Amino acid sequence: MIDDRWDLIFFDARSSLKSIVQAVEFARTHAADTPIFAMIDSDQENPTQLLDIGIVDLFTTDGMPRIAVSVTRTLSADEDRKLALETRRLQDEIRLAGDERDVLTEIGQLVSSSLDIGQIYDQLVAQIKKLIPLETAAIAVADVATDTVTLEYVAGNEMGGFPQGRVLAMSGVTPVSQLARFVLVLDTALLEEMRSEFPGIEELLDSGVRSVMATPLVHRDEVVGFLATATSEENAYTPEHVAAAERISAQISGALANSRLHARISRISQIREILVQIGREASSTSNVRDLYTSVINSLKDLFPIDRSVIAVRSEDGNSLVIEHVSGLEVEGLGEGQVLALDDMSDGILSKSQLISVDNVDDDQILDPSGGTWAKSGLMSNIRTPLRARDSVIGFIAISGTADRAYTQNDLALLERVSDQISPVIESLHLLDRVRSLAATVETTLDLVAICDLRGVASYINPAGLRLLDLEDSGTGAGISLTEFVTSDVVDVIEGSGLRQAEVMGGWQAEIALTPRNSDNSIPVEMQLVPVRNEDGEMIAVNLFMRDLREREAVQVQRREFVSTVSHELRTPLTSMKMYADMLGEGDAGELNDQQQRLVNNMKSTVDRLSRMVDDLNVVSLLEAGRFSLQIESFDIDELVISAIEISEPAFSKRGINVRTIHSDKHPIVDADRERVLQVMVNLLNNSAKYADADTETVVTISVDDIEVRVEIADKGPGIEADELTAVFESFYRSKSARISRVAGSRLGLSIAKGFIEAQSGRIWAESKVGEGSTFIFTLPLVIS
Repeated sequence: MIDDRWDLIFFDARSSLKSIVQAVEFARTHAADTPIFAMIDSDQENPTQLLDIGIVDLFTTDGMPRIAVSVTRTLSADEDRKLALETRRLQDEIRLAGDERDVLTEIGQLVSSSLDIGQIYDQLVAQIKKLIPLETAAIAVADVATDTVTLEYVAGNEMGGFPQGRVLAMSGVTPVSQLARFVLVLDTALLEEMRSEFPGIEELLDSGVRSVMATPLVHRDEVVGFLATATSEENAYTPEHVAAAERISAQISGALANSRLHARISRISQIREILVQIGREASSTSNVRDLYTSVINSLKDLFPIDRSVIAVRSEDGNSLVIEHVSGLEVEGLGEGQVLALDDMSDGILSKSQLISVDNVDDDQILDPSGGTWAKSGLMSNIRTPLRARDSVIGFIAISGTADRAYTQNDLALLERVSDQISPVIESLHLLDRVRSLAATVETTLDLVAICDLRGVASYINPAGLRLLDLEDSGTGAGISLTEFVTSDVVDVIEGSGLRQAEVMGGWQAEIALTPRNSDNSIPVEMQLVPVRNEDGEMIAVNLFMRDLREREAVQVQRREFVSTVSHELRTPLTSMKMYADMLGEGDAGELNDQQQRLVNNMKSTVDRLSRMVDDLNVVSLLEAGRFSLQIESFDIDELVISAIEISEPAFSKRGINVRTIHSDKHPIVDADRERVLQVMVNLLNNSAKYADADTETVVTISVDDIEVRVEIADKGPGIEADELTAVFESFYRSKSARISRVAGSRLGLSIAKGFIEAQSGRIWAESKVGEGSTFIFTLPLVIS
């Protein structure tokens, strides 16, 4: 280790004299001309002996004062000056080495004293400050997976733009994995150059920082973070400081890695405990609101929550209802708010998402709030769908005000919570609906029953038992409902009724019901709704019956009035028609052109009044059920062609073209041909009246396995949605009809409805205002 090229040799002479003598002899053997210096304690007793064995000069350790002695070697003044300077340099190095040794020893004791390095950050920085000039110190934790670092600890003066807790995305700067390649020293000039190039540098300069040093923390070749120091002193950091920072980082890197590992283990344990707690609360709660509150409170122990939202699909599936909100208020997104599921917002139910400042403005990120979250200061958001039985029932969202407040691990945790609570939420909602339905069924004034396909009931509600005079029958289980209706009605229900209920999801008709121990029947409106098994097969029906006696009483009065009025009008109308014909034929003398025109107008008016009286009679018969049907088999295609021919003059008058689309099958029905023809003519004449002139009316005939369907679609003003049912009522006129002022009895659609439903068919209207209307009716198909 020693050779003649050395300028001097320096010994630590605080050891035993024997070992020092051996060292000096060794030095003289290998470097005879090299001066030897030594360090001693101020109270040491052997300085004379040390000088006697050939040591040139002695220095004490307390402040390094020199003990004046006679130099045994002949040195020039210049050499003596150089020797003194070199000696002082060595003294400084020895002192710094001693300080560094003490600091590193203290740091070693600190990091070995705690599993959580976060608890000793203050003490670590106090030791670091003894070796490195700093006014601010920061310790950041790296996450290689997300390529981010988090400022876990900041002490001293505030650094503008770099607060504690900030998450720094390394993308575009340098990958986290590259932080271990060098110690970064930013002097004043370099900071100025970077002022506008890198985020946060301008804030650093504005806060007074002039020198920054960042040292990577590496454990087993893996970056775990970095140590940063900053000061207002210009160009404060030297190579010696860099070397000291590297040695300090070597001391604390392992402790930081172990602390992170301990923290992960602790968090895993905490997550497990909280998931167990959420599962326990979910299984014991009977109120969905209480479940929401307990879940969010539990999640607050795992990550920061400034706002939480839980929304659930409405029963119709077309919207979301916000059922829970806690934390910051956001305008338009409060509890109870309904969010329509359009094409974009429906995306929030398709996948889990993490939104942060990096992507909050990305068009690909679906935000049902339309950006309101970000505008409200909620810069981070994680959300995941709520799924139950392979279907999405809503979503849960957590928001924070901090940048990048959440990670993919947090999103994965929220997904686990969602999996836990989704089935419970669905069950609690179903329970609420069942409770509500049960209360409604028990208190309704209508008959509600559950029965098999043969009509044997397993349940009849109290109102139904009263209606059937079965109040002493308990729940009505085992009662056959077929005994309360005629055999003809039973045949219709077991035939077309059950078949249509299975295919169409329901069937409705008006029938007569005879209670037990009574000779008088009761008019009721009956509806069948299928109950299906897991394979979709209908195994039972829900039966609903509404007592129509009050309505029937009103209708009887109206029928009597209509019958009386029509009877009273028929005689004078007949006379008026006869007189008009006589005048028109010249029985009272020849008429001039003006007189003939007036007589023709009078005849047309009398004819219209006569048709109205006929319609009144038909309506009266329909409502009283006193009309007969002449059932026969016929091809509906041929009937449609006949109806179009009858209505052709009305269409030609307004320049409307009628186009027919036939089925490739021959739709044969068993029905009253004349009644169906009247329905078809009524619907066609209705289209001729209200469709826009010079447009096209399309008649479409289609067939499925059980029925034929006829559609009459026109281009006209259309009908408001809330009027589509009312237009089939007697004397009702839609808003568009009132505006157009088209004359009519307002009975045609009512008559059409009566005839079709009397033949086990259905009739309804579909329309878009400003585009046109479509009237549709169906009749059971003859099944060979």
